[in-house]
Amino acid sequence: MGQNRLHLHKKNGEGQKANLKISCWNIGGLKSWTKKDCLKFLEYEDPDILCVQETKCNEAKLPEEIKEIDSYKQYWCASNKEGYAGVGLLTKEAPLKVNYGINVQELDEDGRCITAEFKEYYVVCVYVRMQVSC
Repeated sequence: MGQNRLHLHKKNGEGQKANLKISCWNIGGLKSWTKKDCLKFLEYEDPDILCVQETKCNEAKLPEEIKEIDSYKQYWCASNKEGYAGVGLLTKEAPLKVNYGINVQELDEDGRCITAEFKEYYVVCVYVRMQVSC
């Protein structure tokens, strides 16, 4: 067996076990998600980070309920096409750096990837559509 093992027994600054709660949800449209009262999920689950896919909404057209969330920093990557694809990242702690896309223009136009760099880890929020062939 290899010696490269992942140790998940890290301690935080106070010497307690470090915990990080990440939630991921393909919401199928940010506007309809908020109309279905799904924002209660944030209150109930209280994730440190929420990744949402298929937002179908650009930042200029975010629902007011989303804009009013002040307990999370928000990062959005939208498609150039109205009502298509898009991802969002909501995080309690501000990342050190955020990258949008994967540096491939024809793929980045769809708003499918956000990468956030934190002190000890990275979070990648990505929406990959299912390819169907006949």
